[in-house]
Amino acid sequence: MILVDTSVWVEVLRDRSGRVRTALDKALDGDDAVLTRFHQLDLLQGARDEREWSLLQEYLDAQDYLESSPESWSGAARIYFDLRRPERRCAAPSTVVSPKWPWITMSFFSIAIAIS
Repeated sequence: MILVDTSVWVEVLRDRSGRVRTALDKALDGDDAVLTRFHQLDLLQGARDEREWSLLQEYLDAQDYLESSPESWSGAARIYFDLRRPERRCAAPSTVVSPKWPWITMSFFSIAIAIS
């Protein structure tokens, strides 16, 4: 299970040639891609019109989501809090799902780099 960055999904959905989807499938190497509700929010708010919204909503409804528990939110905040020292700066979004699945942050960056 690999969490793929929203920017990669945007490229996959825009690409009419299928090359980006092929590159993503190759980078996933048989692992399943998952989304978070942040992905759903980001992708749907970028819909250009009602038709695109409907198509996107249908596609997203069929995807697997990594759901967060209430403890995940406070755990993620704690990780960010602990890493907020000057020598260990990090952006909050990269730590959102880390408390329960610490390997996801690494997978997230690996996929984003592999597709670029």
